[in-house]
Amino acid sequence: PKKIACMGGKLFFDDAQEWPDTMMATYEFGDEATKTKKIMTYEMRLWSRPRKLGITEGASVHGDNGWVVITNKGWKAYDANNKTVKEGGDNEAQSRHVRNFLDAVKSRDRNSLNQEIESGHMSSVLCHAGNIAWRVGKTIAFDPKSHRFDDTDANKYLTRDYRKGYELPRL
Repeated sequence: PKKIACMGGKLFFDDAQEWPDTMMATYEFGDEATKTKKIMTYEMRLWSRPRKLGITEGASVHGDNGWVVITNKGWKAYDANNKTVKEGGDNEAQSRHVRNFLDAVKSRDRNSLNQEIESGHMSSVLCHAGNIAWRVGKTIAFDPKSHRFDDTDANKYLTRDYRKGYELPRL
């Protein structure tokens, strides 16, 4: 994304979590050369009522031509007319995914991954950028080449101080 804005909060539990349980994030994508702009919204409503589609937990991602609801048990995609176009998932999918990742780490065989790790990184950027925009309380711009924000406070969330012996190498 080029810009990220997020509003939300910890509305249900006063606990040690460091992210909101309710949030709406907006991501702006675009190409200056072609003057195209795309907007994606992400909604998270843990514990909220009324439950959307009777779902107790999950996330919905909205686009120009439809939207998708994602839960721990599966997903369902809808077109612009709210007609179901595809669905999938099962109760064991997340466990298999985690097992595959841990096995690949243990074997150090990147080719054994069911999903290329770069794809996971790219989707994680959206999650982290939304949380960072919420934490700093403002719209932030993102440079996809440097993977940095236009905001000093936001950039502080890109890393942390590591314990001695567990530092990451500088690249």
